Amino acid sequence: MKSLIQQKLLLKNPIIDTYKLQPLVSSELELSLETPLKIPLLKRVFTFSCFISSIDGKIAYPDKKSGLFLAGCNYSAEANEILLDAQYLMLARAISDAIIIGTNSLNIEPKDFIPTISNEFLLKLRTEAKKSVIPTIIILCQNLANIDFTYNLFNTNEATVIICCFKPINQKVANFTNYNLSDLAHGQSISAKSIIYINSNIYDLFIYFYSINLKIILNESPYYHHLLTQHKLLDEIWLNYCCSYIGGNTTMLGQNQESFTTLNHPNTEILTLHHAGYHFLYSRQKFIYR
Repeated sequence: MKSLIQQKLLLKNPIIDTYKLQPLVSSELELSLETPLKIPLLKRVFTFSCFISSIDGKIAYPDKKSGLFLAGCNYSAEANEILLDAQYLMLARAISDAIIIGTNSLNIEPKDFIPTISNEFLLKLRTEAKKSVIPTIIILCQNLANIDFTYNLFNTNEATVIICCFKPINQKVANFTNYNLSDLAHGQSISAKSIIYINSNIYDLFIYFYSINLKIILNESPYYHHLLTQHKLLDEIWLNYCCSYIGGNTTMLGQNQESFTTLNHPNTEILTLHHAGYHFLYSRQKFIYR
């Protein structure tokens, strides 16, 4: 079974010691991070993003749209540094009850894409914590038009898939059950393949998620990362800095969306900062909203 990569803790915010929830308990994980992994115990969903960024803020190359290539294309980095980037994503998935994906991200990945936990050690910790092998998959979209339902994700029994639309649902999809958000009672079960029309607001959606025990949600969508910060629904970002420069007009967080202003913007506070070499930094940051 794969072990975890050792890293060096450069900075730890004392606020972490006040956090009550330890989603995965493991001496090896604590040794790898040089600190226990703890998150705040909330009476609502804890939502966080996990991304890798170049030094100039790009999250993908123009010729390789998937962010999975950014770390691997750092030709100066040591193998452990590249693998540690992937380990952070797997750790984020391993602690989560659900993962948010947008349709842009879905269409960039191969058709057989399913966001699994490929690290055997972390997967074992997850199953020992009585969590499903694959977190619930939440697809956020404006409508169903940009979704290719031939993808494996929609035709496998391996994962629960919830599609959440901001515009009315005007079609019936085989094997999926349609719901209106306003009709769902707190704690009401839905089918393993569901489509929810968000006919109230996104806050109600997250209240419903919490009521069905989706209490830790990972966001992997660059587009919806910005929307979640606009609505003050994002608690943290796990951001790895890859010491590569890309430049030009390629994908960034919040690209082609309304910018925040000097009077209205979130800040972050660093919770932890790690490194394993001299070509990456691995950060965990808490969002602060006015």
